[in-house]
Amino acid sequence: MKNRTFRTLMILLLVAVLGAGGVYAAVRYGTQADPLITLSYLTDVKEPELADAYAVKADAAVEELKSTVNSDVAAVTGDYVSAELYDGQTLTCKAGTEVLFRSGSAKAASVLSDVTDGTELQIGDALVANHLYLTRTDGAAVSASGSAAVMLRGDYSIG
Repeated sequence: MKNRTFRTLMILLLVAVLGAGGVYAAVRYGTQADPLITLSYLTDVKEPELADAYAVKADAAVEELKSTVNSDVAAVTGDYVSAELYDGQTLTCKAGTEVLFRSGSAKAASVLSDVTDGTELQIGDALVANHLYLTRTDGAAVSASGSAAVMLRGDYSIG
């Protein structure tokens, strides 16, 4: 019985010491006099990082929205819509979309019909400036290997 009481008393004492340490840490640290993070760190380091990350995401969202709006306008009106592709971007089209390649550097990521020459463009072949290409299947794609300018008629997305 004596051993059990002693053990209980030691456990209570340990809990009290740990609790007091937690209270002391909560009261002592993170005050105006001793902040966990300084205001200059937030304003000089974190704020620019967050602003840059926000700008990148906002620019990507704007480009995606532009692509969607242009695609919808082209699908409704049947007019050609101009678009810019940047290095690493992929133009994905639905079947029957017309791609008039204007300038730059891009390769076929799927088989395309070259209406200008009456030939087939195989995967990996470079697109030729001022040639009209017709997509044969949904998901037909063109990848930019630099900046490229295209005119599009039909349903597409750039990603």
